[in-house]
Amino acid sequence: MKNSLATLTPPRHAPLTPAQKAAIVLATLPREIAAAIVADIDDAHLAAVVRAVSEMRAATPQARIAAAQEFIAEVLRRQEELPAGPSEASRLLAEIADSARVERVMAAMAPAGANTGDLWRKAAALPAGRIVEFLQGQRLQTAAAIVSSLPAAPAAEVLAAAPADFSKALAAAIARQEKPDDATCDAIARAIEAELLSAPAPASAGPVASAPFVDILDLLPAALREALIDHISASDEPMAAAIRGTLLTFQILPERLNEVAVAALVRTAERAVLMQALKLGETNAPATNEFLLANMSKRMADQLREELAALEPTSEADGEAAQRAIVGAVKALEKSGEIKLNRPKPSA
Repeated sequence: MKNSLATLTPPRHAPLTPAQKAAIVLATLPREIAAAIVADIDDAHLAAVVRAVSEMRAATPQARIAAAQEFIAEVLRRQEELPAGPSEASRLLAEIADSARVERVMAAMAPAGANTGDLWRKAAALPAGRIVEFLQGQRLQTAAAIVSSLPAAPAAEVLAAAPADFSKALAAAIARQEKPDDATCDAIARAIEAELLSAPAPASAGPVASAPFVDILDLLPAALREALIDHISASDEPMAAAIRGTLLTFQILPERLNEVAVAALVRTAERAVLMQALKLGETNAPATNEFLLANMSKRMADQLREELAALEPTSEADGEAAQRAIVGAVKALEKSGEIKLNRPKPSA
């Protein structure tokens, strides 16, 4: 494992200092995020970062990957959680401000109607059972307004997961539901923020992989992804297993997609990219190829099979890039609410 990871950092230069690694991570972040971090760094530390950049050679892609890998591994090693949520925010604010100011600040933080779109996207990403539990504690009209505000796919999943009597009553209320006014929408959004999205998730039986980190791994070349997971596994095998259990790769698509999701993917994916992904899939993911072709119309499947037979073999690099693009398209469809992925199968 050490030999495979040694290739990530060129050996011909002196090892990077901590300040240089910090500079690389900072420079790799989106500018608006980096700017927010810099705003909280005192002048002495910022000067150290600037000095590190001025004294170092140009950072190769391999060096940047190695610095990011070390940073992510360090974050994952720190399992302790920092207290957060509305109650913790109120407690901290109360310690440093008078009561009148606490009330003003907390009122200003209430979500406004123009900023509720992200709340609905986050709510739609929650497990249907958790949403149902929340809805059962609301007035029926409020529950109907919430479900009717969700994208169609998660809303349908919520109705399917609800107990039969509640589901029928909720469906009838949704059918009669009129669009609530802005004040009602804001009140509902605040309830979702405080009672649903800020509520602690059910206790996990084991470590939980960071969702942003897994999103990154899903879109990395396979060899680099495996090297990073192997590195984590050397010091934290349970975390490595949790990461592997939540990956979404081209090879795992048959476990995570249903027929509706395949139809949406085929409709939105670029034809040339899909063909390249399927061409490499003939050798590295035949089960995925058969699954995708079996869940589209016979006419389209026959057309794709004919085109694949006539298509020249693609390079592994180009084929993997196409497969990662297909995975990216699946993720975009899920985030938009157009499809709902099957939950990952529990690891053995």
